[in-house]
Amino acid sequence: MFFADNSGVRPNLRFLIPAHVVFFCKMTDLFSKRFAAGALLLIALLAAIPALSQVPKPDFNRVRTIDVENYTIRTSFDRRKKTVNGDTTVTFRPLSDEFRTLELDAVGLRFENVEIVPGGGSLDFRTTPNSVIVTLDRPRGKGEKISVRFKYSANPAKGVYFVDSKRDGSKLIRDAQIWTQGEPEETRYWIPSYDFPDDKATTEQFITVDRGETAIANGELVGVNESGRQTTFHFKMAQPHSIYLTSFVVGKYVKITGRYKDIPLAFYVYPGKESAARDVLAKTPEMMRIYEELTGIGYPYNKYDQIVVADFKFGGMENITATTLSDDDVFLIEQPGERTSSRIWFLTNSLIRGSGIFSPAGIGPNSGSTRASRPLWRPPTVRRNTAGRIICARSGKTPTSTLPKTHGSNEREAFSINSRNRTIRFSMRSRIKKAARFSTLCANTSATRSSGNPSKPISSAINGRMSKPRT
Repeated sequence: MFFADNSGVRPNLRFLIPAHVVFFCKMTDLFSKRFAAGALLLIALLAAIPALSQVPKPDFNRVRTIDVENYTIRTSFDRRKKTVNGDTTVTFRPLSDEFRTLELDAVGLRFENVEIVPGGGSLDFRTTPNSVIVTLDRPRGKGEKISVRFKYSANPAKGVYFVDSKRDGSKLIRDAQIWTQGEPEETRYWIPSYDFPDDKATTEQFITVDRGETAIANGELVGVNESGRQTTFHFKMAQPHSIYLTSFVVGKYVKITGRYKDIPLAFYVYPGKESAARDVLAKTPEMMRIYEELTGIGYPYNKYDQIVVADFKFGGMENITATTLSDDDVFLIEQPGERTSSRIWFLTNSLIRGSGIFSPAGIGPNSGSTRASRPLWRPPTVRRNTAGRIICARSGKTPTSTLPKTHGSNEREAFSINSRNRTIRFSMRSRIKKAARFSTLCANTSATRSSGNPSKPISSAINGRMSKPRT
């Protein structure tokens, strides 16, 4: 054993102390000091928690200065140059007095002229990489109705897609196409607009195409005008909607028609693919009936079109009254319409203010509701009880309505209130969770594919992947 001369002690306590005792005492003293410092740090952190919890959450909503009421959109195309020629009139009302400057989203648009209509003359404007800024002829009052017309051209990097024809040797597989994809904020690449989902407006489209081609867009087909080698299709969507849901498809199509109640249904497919279109269209009325019964809300529009397009990497897009579908998905999978059909009910019947619930684009509730409700329509998964109500085939439970009933007699008023009042929210969290629990229960039943294999659950191959309901 080694000893140390502990010279640090007082003279009257000088004696020999074992070395290991000295080491232990020093370590204990060091640990005590460090423990005290750690304890102080922990207390400081605990004291800071209330302050950290008061940090404001990010607000993804935009500050609006106008309420857009209508877009009148005229488009024609130069396929060789992949150019869109646009003529759009935006009708809006200022949300404040002394309104003089109009700023709209616009990316890559080459403006030729901007004017007040009717008959007000040209207006001064300037562009930035992401917008067009217009100086009005005079200060305008809050709520005053104003219409500004924009003439422009663009070679869109997004928003509008030119697809070349496809051939197998001398055999034509499909003709050339032009189609749009606006979600979440890509309409600005072909329309000067307030391109954010918290404002809803009606739209009217005049689409000029080569003779022999078909144009399909949102709402009612008002008329078709042929002039020389061109044809102009006139569509009118009278119910307000977010601008990213505005769409068109141009190409050579065969139209297959059907009906659900008094709602006309149409499926636009390539010549020679009519049988596949009839198979898909035959399932659409049952989808609509199931979702109406599940939600307690009737389909709110005057038509439902489904259009196949090529090179559509987005799978499917539920544009208002006109769903765009990937031709690969339609020709390769069983139920191409289930994703978009279910989303229509959540997209159009829940007035979600901007993005405040789930995501910056305000699209989360719609996508979430799609996953939750997608399995519910499938015939093997649901059945009727003796009272005629839809129930889960396994549990016998009846799903409750998962949507707020917002559509009244004055739909324009409902949408306008939503677009003006920042305090209106329809939280979909609990509703989607309930729908998800019910759909998961139904999806786990012994529902099978048409092959009748009871051990293989239903799922859909989308973009080469298997998409299963999420728990």
